[in-house]
Amino acid sequence: MQSITIHKRISRYINTMIWLLVCVTVTSCAKHEYIYSVPYNTTAIISINAAEFANNKSPFAAMMMPLVDKERKQLKGIDLTKDVFFFSTADGIIGTCAPLVDVEAFDKFMNTLKSLRVVQDRKEYDDKVIYVCKGQWLIGYDDDTMLLLGPFTGYEAQARLEKRMLNLFDNTEEGSVITSQLWPHLQDLKSSIKLVAQLSAIPAQFSQLASIGAPKGADNSDILLKADMVFEDGTMMLTGRTYAYSKNVSQAMMKAQNMLKPITIDWEKQIKEDTYAAFFINAYGEDLLPMIESNKYLKSMLLDFKLHNVVKANKDNMAVLLSPAKPGNDKGYEVNVLSLGKGTKQSDDKLIAVANIKAFKGTAAEGMLPFLDKIKRIVFTLKTE
Repeated sequence: MQSITIHKRISRYINTMIWLLVCVTVTSCAKHEYIYSVPYNTTAIISINAAEFANNKSPFAAMMMPLVDKERKQLKGIDLTKDVFFFSTADGIIGTCAPLVDVEAFDKFMNTLKSLRVVQDRKEYDDKVIYVCKGQWLIGYDDDTMLLLGPFTGYEAQARLEKRMLNLFDNTEEGSVITSQLWPHLQDLKSSIKLVAQLSAIPAQFSQLASIGAPKGADNSDILLKADMVFEDGTMMLTGRTYAYSKNVSQAMMKAQNMLKPITIDWEKQIKEDTYAAFFINAYGEDLLPMIESNKYLKSMLLDFKLHNVVKANKDNMAVLLSPAKPGNDKGYEVNVLSLGKGTKQSDDKLIAVANIKAFKGTAAEGMLPFLDKIKRIVFTLKTE
């Protein structure tokens, strides 16, 4: 009888240990990773290797260096050994997600910002803290994650966004960007700054250029732009390619790319000090015209300026240059198309788009670019996958 009782006790002990082991295993597997706070409905995401871009050579140095603890490789509590993510969602929310390594240091930093009236209205929810920044953004954090979300307008929108932020802090892998279609494409890219975005999530002027060759009626949310980004000598270089989920759209874009020839001229010599933007292409005009006519942005930019015949007559390298408007031009800019001949430069680039940042100094756009002194121009080279 005693042996049976002992056996039951041992059995009960073993069952208890198994139950505890299961609980510990489940708890450890359910640990919240900071990336889980980037939601599933993300339409554009940028991943930045923060440590590499918090240095004097970085275009972000002016904004980041005052906040960096170099010895501990921290951004006032933010872990610079991991990636920082910037994202936008289908309903227009823009966000930043970063890992915290020292929540006390970050909390102290936020209190400093509060004393400077950069943030206000501190609210605490158990282990989570939320501040309002500049009346339209929320900055929140828990023990391992910092989130910035916005913009919002009004108290009701603020309340909804606060609830959303709290939910994102407790988000699971299943509800995060990791299970979205964007994530594997982001992992394919190898540079320190990586971008994956639905074309519907980026400015129309650029999305239309990136979708060249797509058939009329193609849904831009079904076409991705993937880009490795490198900053060197004042130039932010994006080497991008497009990916279409639809087989028909993908084939149409590949067909268009095959009609383009490698650019063989020194395109940098064509850009003047006051050139706003430019793009370069090498194609027969008769092949190019159907692509332009099915592309809203290119059609309005070229054909509305009555450049149809210039494009049609082109046989080799061609430049499209946007420069300041002349008196009497109510469009805000001038468009010039140059046929540049065959050229001798070796290249595998078939489409190059350039934004000359210096040309925007003194215009309304300057206020949107707080690191103008670092970035001189942005260059996109696009390919189709």
